[in-house]
Amino acid sequence: MAAFAFDQASLKPGCPLWVVAQPAASQLTRKIDWYLNFQIMKAECHKRQTVSVELAQIEEEWGFDRPEISVTEQAPMLIPSHACFPNTQTVIVPFAGDGKRWAETIQKISVALKMSKIRVFLPDALSRDAFKKAWPKKSAAAGEKIEEIELVERKAVL
Repeated sequence: MAAFAFDQASLKPGCPLWVVAQPAASQLTRKIDWYLNFQIMKAECHKRQTVSVELAQIEEEWGFDRPEISVTEQAPMLIPSHACFPNTQTVIVPFAGDGKRWAETIQKISVALKMSKIRVFLPDALSRDAFKKAWPKKSAAAGEKIEEIELVERKAVL
């Protein structure tokens, strides 16, 4: 795992998938969101619409079964970012203080997306050493391998 502090070079090409925490947990995410035209902040403010009482009554009358799609607030969010950055996708994986769980989630997403190179922008509360210890030793899926992980952490303020 390569590791470096955040600067403009952190936004260079090299990894098609970038991983960030939610803005509340990471100053780096807030910087990246600026370049993404605030898509992350807009998504955080989005409230899912509910079905009106009238429509629910009509559905019941006609026996229509509408599939319920439930998404938790802690679900990762994938943003196509190729127009803003030299990558193809940026995924926001909520960080709740558990580095091991966060690392496992990142690994599962990377394998599911078939991404062998990823760049992880660490949350403020997670050091690169803690992330390296938390990274799962075994792959999330047999035969799938992440070849390169670049870790980016916030520069220390002196």
